[in-house]
Amino acid sequence: MAQTSADLLKEFINFNQTHGVFSKEDNLLVAVSAGIDSLVLTDLLLKTEHKNIALVHCNFTLRGKASDLDQAFVEQLADTHRLAFFSKQFDTVSYAKEKGISIQMAARDLRFRYFSTLCKEKGYNKIAVGTHKNDLIETFFINLIRGSALQGLTGIKTVNQNIIRPLLFALKTQIKAYAEKHKITYREDASNKDDHYLRNALRLNILPKIKELSTSFDHKIVQTTTHLQAYKQYTDHIVERLKTDHLKEEKQSIHIEKKLLDAIYDNYAIFYDVLSPYGFNTSQTQNIIQAKAHVGASFSTHTHNLYVDRTHFIIVEKSKTTVFETPLSDHIQSFSFKDLNFKSEKVQATSFELNKYRDASKFTAIDFDSLVFPLKVRAFKTADRFMPLGMSGFKKVSDYYTDEKIPSPQKKDIPILENGNGDIVALLTRRLDERYKVTAHTKWVYIIHLTGA
Repeated sequence: MAQTSADLLKEFINFNQTHGVFSKEDNLLVAVSAGIDSLVLTDLLLKTEHKNIALVHCNFTLRGKASDLDQAFVEQLADTHRLAFFSKQFDTVSYAKEKGISIQMAARDLRFRYFSTLCKEKGYNKIAVGTHKNDLIETFFINLIRGSALQGLTGIKTVNQNIIRPLLFALKTQIKAYAEKHKITYREDASNKDDHYLRNALRLNILPKIKELSTSFDHKIVQTTTHLQAYKQYTDHIVERLKTDHLKEEKQSIHIEKKLLDAIYDNYAIFYDVLSPYGFNTSQTQNIIQAKAHVGASFSTHTHNLYVDRTHFIIVEKSKTTVFETPLSDHIQSFSFKDLNFKSEKVQATSFELNKYRDASKFTAIDFDSLVFPLKVRAFKTADRFMPLGMSGFKKVSDYYTDEKIPSPQKKDIPILENGNGDIVALLTRRLDERYKVTAHTKWVYIIHLTGA
């Protein structure tokens, strides 16, 4: 452990070189709150004589005048060292209400969105934040209390894409000692003393009591997260192999073979790692495993829907389940529905050869005089019913899909041709309605061709 300011600077340089955190060629955007951690980080970076540094400050307008004083303090620091400075004020409370999230989550979201924008606009390739070893320990316990999966117990990454944490090796005591030695001035955030927040309650009340039981507490927790990281690296490797063998990405969906569950003996923790990128939590993962034999069952996150099929779990992004509607006139017309392209035309029955158009996957031939224009091409609705060609009674379209073994997410990919009177004329590429077939009395035929995908 570093005991002197010189040792801390040396350890800072060694840590960041060993872990490849940043190099002299990097353009660093340093997040500075006005607190001790980010001020020490800035000082250490300046002592390494790194040339490409800019400071950025977020004013979340949560503490009135104190927030504005923080912003002015960081701006003065940047001016003193002739560094580029960026800042932005946020209405954090309104954002949190709009998104239905906590103030802390809102501030984090706003912060990193702003940083990302600055990086793109100004050419900074790395964002340096003042996270230290005590933050890692606190995060471990927060996730433990909340019931985290393995990922949440593996600590904080030193490098996470373009976000770097050059101080992650240092304890808070080292940072305080360094600030005192070098007479680094900083501002105290009064909210850090409010133990209504879980992190503050841990830091102020709970962790000090645990440390009384073990003088090597900090070291042991960091050691534990390191062990868990090793396990996580192994399980990540297993998950990637499973995805290679059992997951296939289609144009509109992701298909996961149910055989994957056999390969992992229905282990929900491993399956969670497969599903979590689509927003599913551990509880949902357990429910999905329990529902694996219930064809038609569905589960939803903010971003995706999952459907239980006979042999697969099918995941569809919600943005790809938009309702499509296209009006059709009685003239020749080209139109599209999702990835399918069609062309409609009207021909005389005397020149129409039905045998050429019997392939329902490519053609739909309709008695023109039975149609009421404009027609509509749209997506499936739950209440839809029609009279399948060759039958004398009505059938729910959903039941027809079930009988035809059409997976749930694909149901919305089948274009429904609706007559102007509200009848369903056809399930394009699948089945015509009996009432609209071409007969010996048909004078004109309305043909819809599938022209390509």
